[in-house]
Amino acid sequence: WEKAMHVFSWMALLLAESDTVTFGAAISACEKGGEWEQALQLFTAMALRQVRSNTITHNASISSCEKSEQWLHALGLFEVMRNDGLARDCISYSVVFSAHQKCWQWQQALQLLGMMQRCDMRPSTSSYNAATSACEKASKWERASHMLSVIVQSEVEPDAITHNVMIGACGKAGEWTQEGVMHRLCCF
Repeated sequence: WEKAMHVFSWMALLLAESDTVTFGAAISACEKGGEWEQALQLFTAMALRQVRSNTITHNASISSCEKSEQWLHALGLFEVMRNDGLARDCISYSVVFSAHQKCWQWQQALQLLGMMQRCDMRPSTSSYNAATSACEKASKWERASHMLSVIVQSEVEPDAITHNVMIGACGKAGEWTQEGVMHRLCCF
């Protein structure tokens, strides 16, 4: 990421103008290097230089925050997309789900699921898994258990992660009896 930023700085000096693609590449380099603050500075610089952002630059900025467990910044950028009139795609939602999951923000993850459904977007297995995992990490095993029944009702195919999250939720709840685990997994 440091080399990419060095090249970007020289381009800015020589060209005086950078475009969306150039900023996007620099933001992505910061994301990959774990430099979320630098990524946000570049994102802000785009607006100051009146360079139009797009879904890709937003997603890269959100992802840089997610990887550094900066869920409030990730959510803020997610809202900026809506305010800027940009379509939020599956990547946008997935990255915000991941940020919520990493930081145990189970209520926000469940709200995000509702938002997706209101926007006529069908949550994926990974979206449901992230929301369920956020519940599990916050020791909200009843919510996690309920989410698994929602997954089945939504006709989304549960996967190994779904099962692992449920087993983890049962463990945190002390529901380790064979009947307890099997009862919750029987719907699969």
